Amino acid sequence: MKGIKGVFFSPTGTSERVLNAVIEGSGRSCPSLVNLTYEESFCDFKKEDVVLFTFPVYAGRIPLTALDRMRNLRGEGTRAVVIVVYGNRAFDDALLELADVVESQGFVVISAAAFIGEHSYSNEIYPIASGRPDTRDLEKARQYGGNLADLLNGAIETAKPPVPGNRPYRERVPDNPVHPITDEDLCTLCMDCADVCPTGAIDKASPSETDGRKCIKCCACIKVCRAGARTFQDPGIQAITEKLFNHFGERQEPEFFF
Repeated sequence: MKGIKGVFFSPTGTSERVLNAVIEGSGRSCPSLVNLTYEESFCDFKKEDVVLFTFPVYAGRIPLTALDRMRNLRGEGTRAVVIVVYGNRAFDDALLELADVVESQGFVVISAAAFIGEHSYSNEIYPIASGRPDTRDLEKARQYGGNLADLLNGAIETAKPPVPGNRPYRERVPDNPVHPITDEDLCTLCMDCADVCPTGAIDKASPSETDGRKCIKCCACIKVCRAGARTFQDPGIQAITEKLFNHFGERQEPEFFF
């Protein structure tokens, strides 16, 4: 597999872990990883490259922030693999959306996959796909990487993959300025939350100040906070979290599409 490259958006690290396992399973090194988590990138890929795009699913879609940061990535008939990571409910139209966007920018999708990661809203009281991708998931990611190597070496017949999803895509959840809040009695001012926020929504001088218009509800700030000072107190978010816990506890498994 020549010229393998990776592109990812991964505020909580789950998509990045899946991507790295797929690359490992391919048996080839990846000299170039484009991280769109914190900023956009400008990159032209060559025809002989193979680019693995790995993104999370938010409410059945690819986050707009991630799509915006992809707009200056260009291919020239470059082969691409699209991978989404979702929180055990469903990936809905996100995989198809990602494939469509990638192809509109000059790439040719040759395979697709969906993996499971810990849900952004998962917490100690309502664990949702907690700890995923786990050992089993990562082994399947490595298996998928091996499948891709076979595909590119000609051992598997290349054809346009049957990417599941619908057009028009699932309607996006309306913007809502709710955001995690900081318990100032617990906050140690370590600023880890501000460092991991992909949109700069948390004030770097005062982590108790969060711009809800910028917050994409990835919950990276909550998961990184060792003091437990960052939490979602919004009743709507809490109701969604409880519903996901009660109705989507059955383990979903990764799916591959060739």
